[in-house]
Order: sequence, then C-alpha cells, then structure tokens
Amino acid sequence: MGKINGSAMSGPIRAQRIDSGKKVLGRQATVTVAALGAAAEEIYEIADLDAVVGDIIVVSPNVAPEAGFGIICAWVDAAGVIKVKASNFGAGNLTGGSLVLNYAIQR
Repeated sequence: MGKINGSAMSGPIRAQRIDSGKKVLGRQATVTVAALGAAAEEIYEIADLDAVVGDIIVVSPNVAPEAGFGIICAWVDAAGVIKVKASNFGAGNLTGGSLVLNYAIQR
C-alpha cells in the first residue's frame, strides 16, 4: 500500500490532478544533435532567462526523433541556463542534425 499526499491507497495507481498553484512556462528550442555513436551521451544547453536553479524542467522532442535517440534528464544548471542530457540507446550511429525540443519550466 502506498500513500499520495498522506492518503493511503491500494490497487493500481491512478492519475490525480493536483492544483499546486505552480507557474508553468511552455517553450521551444532548437538543438543540434551530433552524430552519436552507440551508447554515447551528449548535453545540450538552452538559454532561457526565466529559468532559475530549482525549477522543474520537462522536455520532449517536437517530432519523433531518430531511432535510438532518447532524453535522459533536464535541469537548470545556473540562472538562465537549462541543460538537457541525451543518449543514443541504439546499437548503431545516429545521423544527427537539428531537433526542436518542447520544454516547460515549472516553479
């Protein structure tokens, strides 16, 4: 048995809408994906003056990325600087190129 917000629950977890009163800013940025080899990782940097350390960053490609490409995590590294870590989870090399990322800043 687990707990969400102090309430005991049993059975499957169901999505709950929690109005946290937090501000969410939706944005887009274009990054250049390198020709990553198998299991290689890369960190992209996005400049956004609204980002502050401690914000929650959610990132998603605008279109289906090349097979094997995956985003691992994102964070605010310093005021105005968002970092996005990605990897090639495939066995072959990625071609690379321009990729539009949708991202949201939540605080």
